[in-house]
Amino acid sequence: GLESDSPAEGSRLSVTSDLRGVEIDLPAPYGKAPDQPRRFWLEQPLNGAVSTLAMGLGDQAELQLRFEQNTLASGLLMLGETQRLAHYPGLFLVTGQIDHLALDAWRPVLSRYRERADAMAGAASEAGDGELMLAASQLRIDTFEGFSQRINDSLLDLRQRPDSWWLSVVSPRFDGEMLIPDAGAGPLNVRLDRLQLPATTVTTPGEGDVAESPLETFDLTALSRFSAYVAIADLHIGDERYGSLNFELRTEPGRLQLANLGGYVRDIRIGVDQPAYFEWVQSEDTSFSRLTGDFDFANVGRVLEQWHYERFVESSYGQGAVDLRWPGGPQQWQLKRSDGSLSLLLKDGRFLKASQTTEGTLKAVGIVNLMNVVRRLRLDFTDLYEKGISYDRVEGEARLAEGRLNIADNLVVDSPSSRFRLRGNADLRRKVL
Repeated sequence: GLESDSPAEGSRLSVTSDLRGVEIDLPAPYGKAPDQPRRFWLEQPLNGAVSTLAMGLGDQAELQLRFEQNTLASGLLMLGETQRLAHYPGLFLVTGQIDHLALDAWRPVLSRYRERADAMAGAASEAGDGELMLAASQLRIDTFEGFSQRINDSLLDLRQRPDSWWLSVVSPRFDGEMLIPDAGAGPLNVRLDRLQLPATTVTTPGEGDVAESPLETFDLTALSRFSAYVAIADLHIGDERYGSLNFELRTEPGRLQLANLGGYVRDIRIGVDQPAYFEWVQSEDTSFSRLTGDFDFANVGRVLEQWHYERFVESSYGQGAVDLRWPGGPQQWQLKRSDGSLSLLLKDGRFLKASQTTEGTLKAVGIVNLMNVVRRLRLDFTDLYEKGISYDRVEGEARLAEGRLNIADNLVVDSPSSRFRLRGNADLRRKVL
């Protein structure tokens, strides 16, 4: 229906329709086929220096466009329940609530919008009109699907900038913000206050089985060139807190890299003297991962407990370095499958009282079993060991190849009254010295 009236405050045009015969080419729930009815209304003041064109689509959306001196000055799109909101000059604001947003379904729409927005911006520039910057405020998304993830109950804020987009997201899985540059303007910048990843099914350490992980089916060959600076202040996997991480993510077909890797994960500080580096390479012929870098910590006993091992040794300070390569992805790491080197230094601590699980712990982490060494040397320090052996320094370097751990020089254990120098190798697969 079409109506035009002229009340005392000014003329107004009103249009209503059920939109039969009209197709709306948008993803659900906003799209419709030509034979489906959908209530539509439009109201347009016909005079005045400032006027607002308003239109609505059922109870799903209301669009308002404000004109000043026949020039578009601001816009407002309310999704779901409508409310009285202020307009902001030069801004097109989106707010409200969306039941379901599937990113893959909306990509073509966003591409079309971008093309038309660029064309309109050019026309507006030639005509001397201003361009509206896009923003979203407190936009609630009940279910979001994208980036191989399904996220519920998200609250989104978005701001368009001259050369980038600023995005803030609050959800049960993560809270944070990102700066998304326009094409060719640089890497993505991601800062997360909290990130919760799903737990993996972890097997008993040393049993030989590999944990189940979503990474098992991850295809690196499908990756494109991409880079992002990522900082995670509070990382959780399942119900367990891991700590903080920061890195530069780089991807290309068949390769994923974490460069300039640092952080503080379960009482271990990563990238002490220089940033650590991780890469995962995948092709038709091979798949391997590599980790290099140094780290330090205070009490190695607390570190062991954080990683669910027995606290068989303590320290006041420790540091180490790794350069390891293993077949498969990061979720398939095991010491006995690794090649490379590792070094360790512990200061001012003690070996704690032996228990039945100490031997299993030492075997699980692939360290030469000191009790076996002592026994094979036909020496008896049992009474001293059960009370705890204090040390000033433990230092050594080991090389790994084909399932064997070889002490590179000597494993030195300095105590207040003695010095041990240990040398040898261990078959990590057979768990024998």
